[in-house]
Amino acid sequence: MVRYGTSEPISSVDVELVRVEGEDAIGTGMYSQGSLTITISRSDNTGRPQALRTRTKADGRFRFGDLKPGTYRLSASHQGGLYCPAEYGQKEWKGPGLDVVVPAGENVRNANIEMIPPGTISGRVVDENGNPAGRVRVMAIDASWKYGKLSLGIVQALYTDDHGDYRLFWLPPGRYFIAARPEDPRRQNLTVIHFLPATVQPTREYLTKGFVTHRRLPTGETIEEVVEAVYHGGDTDPRNARAVDLASGVDVSGIDISLNGSRSPARRIRGVVLDATGRPVNKASVSAIPLIDKPTIVMPETQTAADGSFELTGVGSGAYVLRGVDRTPGVSGASGLVPISPGGESIERIPVVVMPGFSVKGRIRVESADADGKTADLAGIRLLPTSDNLPNPSTQAFGAPRLDPPGSGIAAENGDFTITGLYPGDYHMRVWPILNFYTGPPDVIPSSPAFQSLSSSLQNYYVKSIRLGQNDVLNDGLHVDRAPEGDFEVVLGANGGVLEGSVTQPGRGTIANVTVVLVPDGLTRSRPDLYKSVRSDRAGRYLIRGITPGDYRLFAFERIEDGTWFDPDFLRANRARGVAIHVVEGENPALNVGPVQP
Repeated sequence: MVRYGTSEPISSVDVELVRVEGEDAIGTGMYSQGSLTITISRSDNTGRPQALRTRTKADGRFRFGDLKPGTYRLSASHQGGLYCPAEYGQKEWKGPGLDVVVPAGENVRNANIEMIPPGTISGRVVDENGNPAGRVRVMAIDASWKYGKLSLGIVQALYTDDHGDYRLFWLPPGRYFIAARPEDPRRQNLTVIHFLPATVQPTREYLTKGFVTHRRLPTGETIEEVVEAVYHGGDTDPRNARAVDLASGVDVSGIDISLNGSRSPARRIRGVVLDATGRPVNKASVSAIPLIDKPTIVMPETQTAADGSFELTGVGSGAYVLRGVDRTPGVSGASGLVPISPGGESIERIPVVVMPGFSVKGRIRVESADADGKTADLAGIRLLPTSDNLPNPSTQAFGAPRLDPPGSGIAAENGDFTITGLYPGDYHMRVWPILNFYTGPPDVIPSSPAFQSLSSSLQNYYVKSIRLGQNDVLNDGLHVDRAPEGDFEVVLGANGGVLEGSVTQPGRGTIANVTVVLVPDGLTRSRPDLYKSVRSDRAGRYLIRGITPGDYRLFAFERIEDGTWFDPDFLRANRARGVAIHVVEGENPALNVGPVQP
């Protein structure tokens, strides 16, 4: 184990070797091997793979002996947060490592791992008058691209001291937004998010009540104001935040934030929730959902009275969607959406009409057989409507609200499916697992045999079209304001494009574990399902299947954060560095590509 970019050894590193393929190995227990103690745990009934563990000494070396032939993964971690967890063959700290193949009767030497020291970001928070602001929550926010959209997540959150100072530490290298948000002084419990570097995914928070203050004007009038987080750069909108680029082992100081501008008028929204017949709905839930994506989403909510009336307080000045949901037993789930424009004025007498979700039938058909003259079994393919109006909380979200997403349509053997609970709003349709930029339904484990079998049988398939009547749902999305007319028609192509080649560079030969990305060129760039990314294998080769025919650019990035290629600004700056290619159905000519540094 060595420090990144040097030959400096690292001691006291916990090293783990996990068998991912091969013959079963020796049993559970501990044994001594020279000066090292090896702990062994074999696979159990849970299906977890066998792991061997040891710890490096002063010279940074480690050794695992008596290994049976097979494929392993080698990883390292350091207690105390002095280094980010790492894997053998990793190109960047967020990226995957390489397998270690142990041949029969041979030793694997120089399986070195470079470990990256984390860094710190520090500064001071001052109030509107320039005075030090204590007990202010400061957040380090990771900005990454997932499934074609910018995703903001908190990787660390702590509070300023009595001098207004803060220090965010154990941060892995990368680009961060730093935000500060005053806390309600009446609040007893403070939320601190702090993890060892790179041990968890960034998280999001959902709050049902904002921090509202009262200010007396010179005229004697008292107004309500909602307090929002201010980003480094002086704005409450993360899209205008000033990013902080943190290098490995570097301490970045002087990232000061003024809370001036953190307060805006708190709007009140009053109205009534009605059912489809015009009758008021009692005990319906009403929430104001902000349209600007933030890592901390303040979503004021309330419940209607017997006459269907409601009042929401603490609504900010941005754009929102007002959502009403009927929770009455027997009709639970009837929903309605009303857009709320930006502004500072309160809103009176706004009606929210809720109606039951619609059911829409459809059928999947395959236009032609694959190259072998076969057609895959369509049973198990899922059609997933994804709302463009509502946030999509992840499993890492704190306090995530109940959003009642539409039910996915699961295809039968003949391709028939039914989607239930389709409410008024805007949607895009995902065909899972063919459009597998989606993480997948929560009840399906990606490593399960059922998933692997379905994915394997569809690996060369691509979605040619999704239509509902005359609407091109695949490219234009779907707007629902009444019961849709007609059925969904999903057409699959069984002979998607196949592209393979090697990542090579003069003087280096082929290069393993490089991210190879296929980016659609032209008008289709807005479709995230057309983007493909793979990693070159140990021999430097890559293979991309199931490509929708069309024009693309091929890139090979040796070091890049996953999903960065969805960033329009990144693509504009790097488009010319990609190799232009037109992909047709079936096999395409082999194409070698050299790595570029973004």
